[in-house]
Amino acid sequence: MDMPVDLPSSWISQIDLSAISGKVADFTPVIKVIKDTWNKQTLEGLREGKVAVSDELLNESLARSIENNENISDLQVTSIGDKKIKIKANTAHLGRVEMTCRIDRFEHNKDNSTVQFTVVKKKLPDKGFLSFFVSQFSLSMMENFVGKMDLGEEIPMQIKGNTVTLDLKNVLAGSDFGKSELYGYKLIDTIEIQEAVPQDGYIEFKTSLNMPESVENAIKNILK
Repeated sequence: MDMPVDLPSSWISQIDLSAISGKVADFTPVIKVIKDTWNKQTLEGLREGKVAVSDELLNESLARSIENNENISDLQVTSIGDKKIKIKANTAHLGRVEMTCRIDRFEHNKDNSTVQFTVVKKKLPDKGFLSFFVSQFSLSMMENFVGKMDLGEEIPMQIKGNTVTLDLKNVLAGSDFGKSELYGYKLIDTIEIQEAVPQDGYIEFKTSLNMPESVENAIKNILK
């Protein structure tokens, strides 16, 4: 069994992995994934415990998700505070759809990745549309942390009353980010998200980094 390699921070701070990536082939894929996914601000936000993702970025991600979708021509989200978001969509079979959802739970760590929404009205919209929206929006929220992902296989979910619970663990693990390791540490396991709280025009994620200083310094060198 491979064990994580803990090198002294003083060593890592002197190593520029980007400069040696061509010589050490094993580093090339993970360097690309880190550069494609994070920037200095993302890493800093994760470490400090707060990352804000604007509605604009979320809606750009949602727009990409329906580019080839014949059933949905428009899909937009507005964060309105009080843990709630408003959704507006134009669909071929339902016409105009508008609903308000509350984000009850958004939790990611090395053991689980769970998202829970409650539709804040008595009657649920069409379950096909609801399933697509909550799945795609969950991935859009995670995109800032783990990069772009395809919906691919159906995400496991439970619908009880007006509440929908999703298990993102497998889809995240199957992404490029989820498969990447640095010094024996899986990148996907180094991120912890405790909560996603909609504010006015953005969603604030409460986060932490679960990695040794040596690995964080290596990532800083990659992103410099």
